[in-house]
Amino acid sequence: MKQPKQQLQQFTALISEILKLTNLMSKLLTKEAETLKGSSPETLNELIEHKKQVAQSLNVKTHQLDHFLISNGFQCGKVGINSLLQAIPSSNPTHSIWSKMKAATEACAKQNEINGATIRIMQQHARRSLDILRGRHQSDSYYGADGYSKRENRSNSLLTV
Repeated sequence: MKQPKQQLQQFTALISEILKLTNLMSKLLTKEAETLKGSSPETLNELIEHKKQVAQSLNVKTHQLDHFLISNGFQCGKVGINSLLQAIPSSNPTHSIWSKMKAATEACAKQNEINGATIRIMQQHARRSLDILRGRHQSDSYYGADGYSKRENRSNSLLTV
C-alpha cells in the first residue's frame, strides 16, 4: 500500500514533534534525578511543573497521531503505526525517526522508574525518622491479610509540639 506524499509528510512531522517532546522529557527526567540527589525543593517543584506541561503536550500530539492514523484507515496506537511503517520503504527517513523515538521513550521510562525508586526510598527514610520521633519501632509493624505492611496505632512520642 503506497501512501500519498502529503500523508507521509504529515505522519513524519507528527512523530518528529513527539520525538522532540520525548527528548525534552528525557532531559527533564535526568535533571530531576540530579535534583533528587541534592536538596532543592524549589528546583524540584519547577521541574515537576515543566514535566506536567511536556506530558500534556505529548498527550495532545499522541491524540493527534491517533486521529491521523484513524482518518487514514489505520488502527490507532502501535498497531496502526507499525502498519503504516510497513507500507513505506525501509529506506525512508521516517523509520529512523520512529526508531529514535522508541529508544527515547524507553530511556524516559527507565529514568522515570529510577526516579520513582529514589523518591520511594526518600519517603521510607522520612517515615522512619518520623517513627523514631514518635517512639515507634520497626517491630511495631506487621503484615495484614492483604499483604501490605500495617503499623500499630500506639504512640510513645519522644516530644510533643
